Amino acid sequence: EICALHCMPCLQPARPKRMELQSAHPVVPMKDVGASLMNQASLMSQATATEAQAPRALDPSQQHALRKRTQQLRQQQESQAEARQHDAQGHGVRAPCILTAAAAAIINYLLMFGLCCAYGMIMFEEENHATHRALGVKMNLATALIMGLTIALFSKVAVGIGGPDLTPVVFIGGFVQKIAASIATSMGIQSCMDEHLQDHPIECKEYHAQLRATVIFTTFFSSALLGLLFFLIGHFRLSRYITYLPTSIQEAFLSCIGYKVFKYALKFSSFEPTQFVPAACVGVPLFFMKAYHVGNPAIVMPLGLLVPLGVFYAFMYIPGVDVDTSSLFFPEMENVEFWAIWTDSLGRLDKINWTAWAATMPDLAIMVIVTLLDCMLKISSTENKLPVKPDKDGEIQLYGVGNTLVAASGSSVGYMQLKFNVINYGVMGNVSDRRAGVIYAILCGISFFGTIEHFNYLPRFFLSALLFFAGAGFVAENLWGSRRHLSMVEWVEVLTILGAFIITGNLLPAVAVGMLLTVISFVMKYAKVSAIAGKPLQGSEVATPLRRSDLAMQQLQHAMGTWLLVVKLKGFVFFGSVKTVTDEVAWRMEQEEADNVPLYRRLKFVIFDCTQFDGMDASAAKAFRKLVSEAKAMHVQIIFSSVDPDVAADMKFREIITSDTEWSTELSFAVHHVQKQAQRYIRKVNARWLGLHPAFQMHDDVVRAQMAFEPFSSVLMSDCSRFGCPWRFCGRLKIVKHQTLLWEPFERHPKLYLVHSGTVGIYNKVPSPDKQESWDSPLALYQQGSFLNIEMLAHRRTRTAAVALEDGELICWSQEQWHRMSNERPMMAKAILQAGMRQSMQDFELAAVMPHVGFTPRQLNNMMQQLRTALGLAANGFYVALQPNEDVTCLPMPEPLRQDLTVAFRTYCESSEKRIRPENVSKALMFAGIFGAHLSLGEKPGFSEAEFLAIGQEACMARLSVEQVTALEELFERFDEDGSGFLQLDEQRTAIIHMTSNPDIDYDEVDGIAVGWAKSCELDKVGSPLVDRCTFLAIMSRFIKKHENTWCLLKGLLEVIDPKGELMNGTDDLARFRFTEGLELAAVRLQPTRLAECLMQMSRNSSTNMEAIDENTALEMAREMLWVGSWRAENRFDGMDIAGLLAAMTPLRQYDFETQALPEKPPREALELGTKQTSPLDAKGDSTVGGGVPGIALDLRNATSLEGALAAAAEKAARRSHLVTHHSSEKLHRAQTEDEVSVTITVSEKEPEDESLKIRIYRFLEEPGSSFAASLWSYLIDASIILSVFTLLLQPMVDPTNASQGSVWLALDWTITGVLIVELAGRWAVCDATGRLTHLQFWALPGNICDLVAISPVPLETIIGLHAQEMRLLRLIRFTRLARLARVARIGRRTRVAPPTAMVLIVIYGIYLKSTV
Repeated sequence: EICALHCMPCLQPARPKRMELQSAHPVVPMKDVGASLMNQASLMSQATATEAQAPRALDPSQQHALRKRTQQLRQQQESQAEARQHDAQGHGVRAPCILTAAAAAIINYLLMFGLCCAYGMIMFEEENHATHRALGVKMNLATALIMGLTIALFSKVAVGIGGPDLTPVVFIGGFVQKIAASIATSMGIQSCMDEHLQDHPIECKEYHAQLRATVIFTTFFSSALLGLLFFLIGHFRLSRYITYLPTSIQEAFLSCIGYKVFKYALKFSSFEPTQFVPAACVGVPLFFMKAYHVGNPAIVMPLGLLVPLGVFYAFMYIPGVDVDTSSLFFPEMENVEFWAIWTDSLGRLDKINWTAWAATMPDLAIMVIVTLLDCMLKISSTENKLPVKPDKDGEIQLYGVGNTLVAASGSSVGYMQLKFNVINYGVMGNVSDRRAGVIYAILCGISFFGTIEHFNYLPRFFLSALLFFAGAGFVAENLWGSRRHLSMVEWVEVLTILGAFIITGNLLPAVAVGMLLTVISFVMKYAKVSAIAGKPLQGSEVATPLRRSDLAMQQLQHAMGTWLLVVKLKGFVFFGSVKTVTDEVAWRMEQEEADNVPLYRRLKFVIFDCTQFDGMDASAAKAFRKLVSEAKAMHVQIIFSSVDPDVAADMKFREIITSDTEWSTELSFAVHHVQKQAQRYIRKVNARWLGLHPAFQMHDDVVRAQMAFEPFSSVLMSDCSRFGCPWRFCGRLKIVKHQTLLWEPFERHPKLYLVHSGTVGIYNKVPSPDKQESWDSPLALYQQGSFLNIEMLAHRRTRTAAVALEDGELICWSQEQWHRMSNERPMMAKAILQAGMRQSMQDFELAAVMPHVGFTPRQLNNMMQQLRTALGLAANGFYVALQPNEDVTCLPMPEPLRQDLTVAFRTYCESSEKRIRPENVSKALMFAGIFGAHLSLGEKPGFSEAEFLAIGQEACMARLSVEQVTALEELFERFDEDGSGFLQLDEQRTAIIHMTSNPDIDYDEVDGIAVGWAKSCELDKVGSPLVDRCTFLAIMSRFIKKHENTWCLLKGLLEVIDPKGELMNGTDDLARFRFTEGLELAAVRLQPTRLAECLMQMSRNSSTNMEAIDENTALEMAREMLWVGSWRAENRFDGMDIAGLLAAMTPLRQYDFETQALPEKPPREALELGTKQTSPLDAKGDSTVGGGVPGIALDLRNATSLEGALAAAAEKAARRSHLVTHHSSEKLHRAQTEDEVSVTITVSEKEPEDESLKIRIYRFLEEPGSSFAASLWSYLIDASIILSVFTLLLQPMVDPTNASQGSVWLALDWTITGVLIVELAGRWAVCDATGRLTHLQFWALPGNICDLVAISPVPLETIIGLHAQEMRLLRLIRFTRLARLARVARIGRRTRVAPPTAMVLIVIYGIYLKSTV
């Protein structure tokens, strides 16, 4: 929170316009306030539970990770042991010393001089090129001098040693061979040796001059090119991209270099075992001693070099031993002055053979790649071998600068040498002394500027030993060492590339094999890597920002779990990995088809979430296009989410996406689209359930009426929480779509909100009002019944922003209003707090993506409890109809309710007449908290206050017969154990539980009713009210009336489930029913066969306007209806229990209907109640109220009243019923996937206006499907295009010299071109009609550019007189104009062949033109 507090303010964009809001900051969803803590706690608990489980076997991926980690630990241990050994042998850090620096410099110089001599021999390895070997040695010494000084003085690695490297030298040796062969071929000579040299002295002299100049120039070019690449890579920090080549291929290339170096070493020894065996015995151990830090390098390296030489010379000069030295030494090498590098190249530019130089270009490309890799590996390995951390980009940039001078000297490219770095550090014992590198470079410079004739004293085996020493690293580390970190397959790739190099003797085929293996390896590896992130998610597993009730959420998740599949794509999908994606969806569709799954239970939507998606190749696009086509054939819609418009445009071009309903910028938008389709379907099935019985529709009308009037239906559910008129303590706030900003992040706002209508979106930051199309997906969406800014109650700041996304109205409480309500009406404040806590817990669950399926929602539990209570009341005869002349008892209503009715009357009455109109009576009753009242208002123009109170009395209190009063008095006496004439609240609850046989009765409901009479009751010692006999009767009267609608609903349920009364205890009177012994209400089930009978009966009812259905169709429809309600474990296809029926009849969401405007706040005079109390009725009376006014509030226990209420409900059910035949139902399911409902967020909605002339012209030209005339015009343009192409093809087939024919062709060309010009000009003139394009943007579209180019040849030929045949080819570009028809709505797909046909024609005609030039 502290981080967010400091960072968020600087990220806030411009604020949207505030409308009618001065200081409002609604709810921060609990997801944002504390979800992180809940998630952490959940993860910790999951981790604890996981740890407590029994050990289990590791899967292959975990085994691989374990092996890798074990290997890393082993390598760390080896490195630590090696470091300890290194320090123990005197390799630890020592202070800089000139003596150790000089010693290290001399050792490195001796090695480098020997290697430079070997490199010179490699460059000119052929015997006929022996005269140039001294030049090769000088060129490498120049590199050692320049790079040695550059690295010693400027490198971050102070002990770094620079010089020529074996890798580029090997390639230069290959260059020399190619150059020599090319020059020899061009001059027609062979080997310039012996007799051939004597016979052709002039030609051989010219040959060597060209060879010398061309090799120097080739070396210069390669060094300059690599130096430039080094500099650019370092400057732009691109070094990380160099290593993207697979490791196995890198190791293979370097292994090939090692192989060739060893080959040179053997060749230097003349393949004589007597020479290369000693050389190998010297060079190879010397490498391993250096690599594994055996001994002190200051001693080991000099001894390793000098001792073999001493032994060799000692053997030569043993007395009496005759040794043939000619085979032990190279031919004598004469010194070459250093300036020969320039004089033999720049001084003789005419001798450079450019043809021979061009022949080296293929090898140069390979040299660049391998040298870059080798250079980067040496820098990386320096970090591993030495206690330094070089900057790779800085180092390679330095090499680029140094190689600029190297190239100027015509020398081979150079960079830091790892072997020399290790020796330098080992001898000096520190990483800070630069003097060794400087001395080393100076010594190399002395040899470069001086003489190299001391090379003649080095035997062959010594140079071979140096090459073995240099090449051993390639073989030991790259070929064999790679086996430790490569898989067997990857190591086989290394061997394969090396084998190709050995067989062909050329690195180019090896590179080709390497590239081929790279492609194959990539395909094989990444084809196994799934392009799907995680497992595909069912629709029930996808979180949605829209907050709904638990009941609605479970209903939706049940349908979504079957209908929707979300596949999260990741990475780049190509031809090798796309199959795993498409097969996942195709298998599901094919399996459902094979199993003959009913349409309503099949997959209908597939969302490909492209959040981690990087793109696809052509093969993947083709596979997706095929999948989309197959899905459409099976009535499945494919949607791509988290797609930006550019990617969507590319998918449209590839015909993967065909309309805007198939993509969205956010996953939540796509899921919301699917949810709307599911909601529409569930609502239609809900209408079928309501049509089964008028009581169902009556119950639905009661629920909808309350929701339309107020948002308190799930908040203030008890009488005591309603007492006191909640409208006195709250305000109202109207919100405007995309304009009302409710709050910003980190503001403290003193208001609590409750949504009545509209939608409020919660965002991390304030969205920009000017860029609504770029708004992020909201964190949460709140609709009716949702609280906002619960943090106000805890005086906390908001962390998010809230914007109105739909017009609507909110209820709000300021801190002052909340304080007053808490003091005056604490039960009301308590109920609001409890509802807010329930919503907060639901937000927590949604934030943790906790599944909702599997538990019974609180709303459904309450409904079942009320049904059980109504069942118990009915079993005791409290819903028996009263006889017309029977004496009845009318109990007084509670005083708080009477006051609320008075306030309601004064709020809705006409101020002048003090009477309330009939149309406002129902609203006034709901204003006072009385819902579900069925009124018969008649034709009376208005009602006085006394009359209205009498209506309220009848609407909230049940009249009791003598028998019912007697039963209640007996109940009272039974539980008045002490005979005091009073019941305590707990005794009253026990009495009601006993009477209703419902132990789960809601105590808040019972106590909430009793609170209404609390002020008139005596109190016990602890201050609890004592209920006397009359008060108990009044409480029960209210209790019975409150469950009257529930009894009607239960009556309807039993009539549908058990029309013959087989479940009842031998009675047909449903007003006094009770189940047979042992049968519970929850166990009663509606069977499919019984539901089918009801559907058939409904179809035969003429008032329902339904088609007749047969028994099989009705049974299938019954199974479908049962499936929709089968989200509970108790309900499957064998039937549905009472709870399932209640859920099926409940509106899917609280916003499924038109809400009314919130009632006005009571006027001040309405709250000023007089002291005189109006007695609503006498203790006894008849069925009339209010001084002779006929009974207005219907008593549903009366058969006539009940029939009237049910008849009105049946009429509504008939109007709303959408029952269709199974055939129509099948059409419904298929039509849903084709519903043209946009998935993308709608920024603004404008009322349709009359189209202007410009828009009509635009539709005529751009939308052929808009009218018949537009379609004809489209066909005319298509015909003109085709005719234009035909004229182009037919003209060459006739006599082009015929003047009369020429005029005919010209007239035809102008006619066709004129039509196309008019069409293009018209489209340009009206392109801005819809506001999508400007006139300038019109010409930026590729299709329009093609149109313009296509019509240009004829005017140009006529006006300018340009008659070149090539210009006529431009006309074919116009043929691609047919591709535009692919966007024409529902004309056909005839244009698919147009683009390929145009391309074929262009190729054919282009070939023809080319052949006739």
